Amino acid sequence: MHGQQWLFKILLTGLVPVVTALLVEVSLRIDGRYKDYNEANGRPYISVYQDSCRKEWSFRYPLGLKKIDIPKQEFAYSRTINDIGFTDHRSLGDIDTLPEKVVRILALGDSFTEGVGVTYEETWPRVLENLLNQTNDNTRYMVYNAGVGGCDPFFEFQNLKLLDTLINPSVVINLVNSSDFEDVYLRGGWNRFKNDGTVEYEREAPGWEPVYRHSHLIRAILRSVLGYNPILTRSTAREIYNYSSPHIFEALDSSESYCRTAHITWIPVFNPIPFNNTFDKEAIFNDSLFRSELRMRQENFLDLSVAIYKCDLRTNFWKHDWHCTREGYDMFAREIFKHLQRAPFN
Repeated sequence: MHGQQWLFKILLTGLVPVVTALLVEVSLRIDGRYKDYNEANGRPYISVYQDSCRKEWSFRYPLGLKKIDIPKQEFAYSRTINDIGFTDHRSLGDIDTLPEKVVRILALGDSFTEGVGVTYEETWPRVLENLLNQTNDNTRYMVYNAGVGGCDPFFEFQNLKLLDTLINPSVVINLVNSSDFEDVYLRGGWNRFKNDGTVEYEREAPGWEPVYRHSHLIRAILRSVLGYNPILTRSTAREIYNYSSPHIFEALDSSESYCRTAHITWIPVFNPIPFNNTFDKEAIFNDSLFRSELRMRQENFLDLSVAIYKCDLRTNFWKHDWHCTREGYDMFAREIFKHLQRAPFN
């Protein structure tokens, strides 16, 4: 009997922490504070390092892919992929048959240009095209949407070189935002592009990421106790910005130089991102530093921050997804439309 009591105590001693850990795990999952971006939108966990090796320098959807479905917590839609690997509905054949007098505008960027959160017709490039074609100057316009979720200024430069010969644009609008800071921090700058035409990112996923993926308790320990951030590093937002911003300006300067040589009007545009419909002080500060320098470097720069800070975030941005609603992209298009009236085409 005495031996049985000791065995029971040993089992109980081992069982209590296991049960406690399970209860905490369940509680944290219900609470949701440590969900990643995709999980918060009703989708599986996706590593920020998942794309660390790519087969080509351009950033686009795989050639041959015809369609993507985007089911999220707040919205769901499908997008057609064209024969160049972008979500613009026009194929190369459609572009080739356009009259020479049509002013061709190329829209570059990430998911905010692609238009995550709305239908194709509600994206800002499409709305901008309609606005331009409603003017009374008898000029026809085409705004080609080459935005791809996850793209950054280095990949946008590669997409610019690819699409210049295919689209022959007179104007290039390059949308950038604060998500580019983390993207460039993880991926690196020009060093990501290898001589064999492939891409390898500068930073690799930590070996413990599989445990992080499956346990919210581990996420809590790593992020709240050990100081890790959602991209699984210990770097602060300021450190990420200080590393990334000089590289981003290198990429943007390259795009501007390329367009100047090709006699293309290049217009950089910046939009801040409200996470959960709010802006924190550090994000505002980093954004303001970036915008100030970009404004000094580029005379055609358009800052969407003024309009975004004034708008009703609950109406213009999805709360959990953070991308724009139809009203938000309409605001983007109208601000860019007004800016184009002040930025004469070459």
